[in-house]
Amino acid sequence: KVVSAIRAHRPRLLLTPPPIERHPDHEAVYKLARAACFIAGLHKIITERDGVQQTPYRPNKMLCFMQQYDLPRSPDVYVDVSDTFADKMKAIRAFKSQFHQPDAEASGDPQTFLSRPEFLEEVEARAIYFGSRIGVRYAEAFMGVEPMGLASLADVI
Repeated sequence: KVVSAIRAHRPRLLLTPPPIERHPDHEAVYKLARAACFIAGLHKIITERDGVQQTPYRPNKMLCFMQQYDLPRSPDVYVDVSDTFADKMKAIRAFKSQFHQPDAEASGDPQTFLSRPEFLEEVEARAIYFGSRIGVRYAEAFMGVEPMGLASLADVI
C-alpha cells in the first residue's frame, strides 16, 4: 500500500524518522519508507489503484527529520521555522493524551518520556539550537539519506 501511495501521489520529497531512533516503531517507519521508495521506482513491480495500473515513480529525495541531538552525524539541511514555530507547539499540545498535562499528575496516570514536564521545553530548546546554527530563532534539521546534488551553485542562494 505504501508503494501504491507513493506512485499515486508522486511526492518529490519524502520525510521520515531517522534510521536510529528512541522508539522502535519510528525505526520501522524509516525502513518501510526507504524500501517503499526504492520499490516504487521498479518497473517490474506492478501495482494498481482504482483498477488502473500505476506508473513506476521514485521520490527525488528522502530526508530524515532530526528529533534528537545524538545522531551519528550532523544535519544536512536546516529550515527556518521561526514564523511557524508557535503553530507547531500548538499542534503538539493538541495531542493532550501524549504530552504533559498538569492535571494528569493528580489523576495517577504513569509518566512517560513524552509526558514529562521538560519534554516540551526540550522541543523548543532543540529548535533554538538548530536555529542558532543558521542565525534564526527556530529551525528544523534534516539529514539526507543519500548525497544531495545541485544543478548549479546558484541553487544555494
